[in-house]
Amino acid sequence: MRAPLLLVAIFVVLAGPALAASPFQVQGATLKNARQSGGDIVKPGDVTMPWVSSPDQATADRVNDALFIRQLAILPPKNGDHASFTLPAGETTSVSSQTFVVTRNDGRALAVTFESESCGAYCETAHASYLFDATTGRSLAATDIFTAFGLRQLIERMDSERKSRYRAQLATLQADLAAQQGKAPADQEARDDLRERIELNKTCLEAVGGETSLLGYRVEFDGKGLNLSHERCSNHAERALDDVDEVTLSLAYTAEALTPLLTDYARHVVLSQGDGKPGDGLYGQVLHGSLGGHSAITMLLAADSDGSVSGTYFYDKFRRPIDLFGKEVAGKLSLAETAPAGGGKGGFLLELKDGRLGGQWSDGAKTFDVALAP
Repeated sequence: MRAPLLLVAIFVVLAGPALAASPFQVQGATLKNARQSGGDIVKPGDVTMPWVSSPDQATADRVNDALFIRQLAILPPKNGDHASFTLPAGETTSVSSQTFVVTRNDGRALAVTFESESCGAYCETAHASYLFDATTGRSLAATDIFTAFGLRQLIERMDSERKSRYRAQLATLQADLAAQQGKAPADQEARDDLRERIELNKTCLEAVGGETSLLGYRVEFDGKGLNLSHERCSNHAERALDDVDEVTLSLAYTAEALTPLLTDYARHVVLSQGDGKPGDGLYGQVLHGSLGGHSAITMLLAADSDGSVSGTYFYDKFRRPIDLFGKEVAGKLSLAETAPAGGGKGGFLLELKDGRLGGQWSDGAKTFDVALAP
């Protein structure tokens, strides 16, 4: 199974002003017969993706590139028929089923949320949501939305909420276990189950804290306010014991509650306030450029809080994904090809400068210059 890019996903459902571009046209595109990496055949219609179009198709294409790479690690279809798409020869998909919903499309922001299922030894459902600046096609990540203060505030509030949920659940379980004491031996199974649940909640309570980013969170805005969800504490084997499950913190949608948490750019896109400009960060943005001055390539990178960087790139001619992993130190990136699906055995040494990436690719025998930009 191909590992997904480590990205924080966000979507917004809010009213927008009249000063905006025309809404995108969004249609469903279905994956034709393909094989899931777990071995099952994915039937036509089981996996759907949005195809975004607009009079300004260059902006819409930025959205399509980001959605297809993030969700399926492939480039979007390039032919004129966008009602269906196929995987490159020899590639498999990590999902067995997938649907999507457009949650905002008003000419200022486009928001799409996905529900997908992946099956290997067991099946697991996942949700991912994405927000785009509709005037540019730029993808917005947590750092585009929230100030450093806002991020800290959200994490602290979620930590408090999670602790409260686990403590309340522990109190209920311990009271239930006390009520079971002295009952017939036939109730031993019920007592054992309660003890397992108590131990899980204790472990989860002890694990709360120490996070410095919104990785592992889902951040959603709807018509009523901000919904911040933290993934469940339990692994799949313990999920049946996890009574708390995913924790969602809802904050009322008021200027007093949200405005202090948002960047100028987010207030511009989400709340239509001011004229905030995006930063020049390249993580989470689809980058296009060339390798050796003649081979067109496409790349998407994501950074973790520990300085590690993961991503995927493609030779546009061959359209097969090549995974990357490495680190950033003082604006310089060292990335190795980790999944030689496209025969890759090399790596990149790149530097972030003036909103662009430049440097070299080398496999030890050959070296080529590289230039990339959003």
